[in-house]
Amino acid sequence: MEALLKSSLCALFILSFLGKGICQQCNLGNISVNQVPTGAAIHGKNEYKVTVTNNCACAQQDLELNCKGFDTTLSTDPLIFRKIDDETCLVNNGGPVSSTITCNYAWDFTFDLSPKSSTVKC
Repeated sequence: MEALLKSSLCALFILSFLGKGICQQCNLGNISVNQVPTGAAIHGKNEYKVTVTNNCACAQQDLELNCKGFDTTLSTDPLIFRKIDDETCLVNNGGPVSSTITCNYAWDFTFDLSPKSSTVKC
């Protein structure tokens, strides 16, 4: 019984270090933001589909994007993507982004959307 307990504790100890090693490799570089035109027009503006992807094994939360001047004629779900000031947008209401989040907006042109900050959660 004692040997089993020691083996289990040893395995947990090793796994905790492996998990931390994976987390330490996650950063904003693991977040990609792509925009493509959908071909539709909303209120006379071109519609674009935004795809935000976390390419890391760990979730990233409180994900903010640079989105200076962002505007849209298309209503977007504020729980998915919302402007919090003139230069910053929040993704997934600050909740964890484990893989991909998508939303659409409509404007005359695409905006420069790029990762600004996040918190890695393993």
